Amino acid sequence: MAIDSFAIRAFLTIAETGSLSKAAVKLGSSHPTLSRTVAAMEDELGYHLFMREGAGKSLVLSERGQKLLTRAQLTVDTIDQFNVIASQLFDASIPEVLKLGVPDLISEDQTAALISRTFEQWPSIRIELSQPSIFEGYGLLLNKKIDGLLVLREDAMLRGININNVGKINLSMYAHPEHPVANAEGSVTYDFAPYHMFWPKTGASDASRLQWETWSLSTSYTQNFKQAAALAAKGLGAAPLPAYIAEPYIKQGSLKLIPYSTANQEVPQFIEWLTLETYPHQSLMDFIVIELQKILEQEE
Repeated sequence: MAIDSFAIRAFLTIAETGSLSKAAVKLGSSHPTLSRTVAAMEDELGYHLFMREGAGKSLVLSERGQKLLTRAQLTVDTIDQFNVIASQLFDASIPEVLKLGVPDLISEDQTAALISRTFEQWPSIRIELSQPSIFEGYGLLLNKKIDGLLVLREDAMLRGININNVGKINLSMYAHPEHPVANAEGSVTYDFAPYHMFWPKTGASDASRLQWETWSLSTSYTQNFKQAAALAAKGLGAAPLPAYIAEPYIKQGSLKLIPYSTANQEVPQFIEWLTLETYPHQSLMDFIVIELQKILEQEE
């Protein structure tokens, strides 16, 4: 006989339960059917899969059966994956390619968790992941170059865009330990006016919403928070950063948290997931929003 997927599943289930009767219940089959299936497999392969130690005793994998076990599981997993992909391949409710813009507001591990959960739900989907600056991301979204974008909450009215809150991050001010304001207590924005500041453009317009007050700061814009951190770590100025970006520099001794006149030295920033109202696969984006909320809640 040709060894089919049922035979492989039978082999795996018998190996798991150690019993033809228990395996039959689990597979919705019968003891005689599984007995014939295993015998036919062994005839086809030319070696025993199980050692039969006597009536009423568990079936034990033979040495060759044990070696085959991992490959058999891989084969079944591949078949299951194929079945899911085949069922989704022509499903008009999901796109072939999902294009996501995820700036470095969240860590790579958090982004990877989001992609992993998306693949679990839709194994056939292909993902194009980019890390634009938030300012660039707005342009990409409006020009339909990406399908969804992670941003800081925007004060401006945005037409034609679905906006979903997914959580918040805390931005703290960091500078090199020898920066003039590094050891000040209760700093305010005005204290940074004589010095360079680094951050990405984080709004839909050229004005960054990280400018919390109206002081005229010497601001240099960067592509992302990682660039801002590197510049600050060289002693060139200060930068508001997510903790995950600042942490490696703090360990190296090249960045220091600057005491700021807010509770816990942190400025909470809400982050949102944006899609165009005309995007045809809103249920997919609803899934992205829910999973992002779960991922960010785990970090709080």
